[in-house]
Amino acid sequence: LEVIQSMGHTQMTPVQASTIPLFMQNKDVVVEAVTGSGKTLAFVIPILERLIRRES
Repeated sequence: LEVIQSMGHTQMTPVQASTIPLFMQNKDVVVEAVTGSGKTLAFVIPILERLIRRES
C-alpha cells in the first residue's frame, strides 16, 4: 500500500472500488472501462495481497 501511495495513488477509482472486493472473494470479474480508469491496479492489488498473506 505504501508503494502505491508513493506513486500518487491516494484513493481508489470507481472501477477499483467496485472490483477489488469481488476479486478478494474469488469472484469472476469482467471489466470494461476507459484507459486510465485503474483496471490494471484493480487486477494486481488483490494478487499482491494474496502473495503477501502467503508469506506471513
